[in-house]
Amino acid sequence: MSPIGKDPFDVMGLDADGSTLFASGHPSSGSKFPIFAVESIGKELFIASKDKIYRSFDQGGSWKLFKSFKGEVADISASSKQLAVVVGGEVFTAKLTK
Repeated sequence: MSPIGKDPFDVMGLDADGSTLFASGHPSSGSKFPIFAVESIGKELFIASKDKIYRSFDQGGSWKLFKSFKGEVADISASSKQLAVVVGGEVFTAKLTK
């Protein structure tokens, strides 16, 4: 067994797609990889990084800004119809369209 990269983080979940291993969790302080949450719906991925949510339609091959917030995103949760985002103790929702 070997480390996944050199940036330490608190691993909260692991998943595999063939020979590719995906890890999610909480970044360490001063992380160069500030992704706080990941959600997937089929081939769509959403990531939370600081005060922004990014969306990928091609399993992470490319990313587009989905939404910006005034505070730091604490968590995200997605269904096929909407995305819920926790920012500063409040929950925001957004309809998902292609």
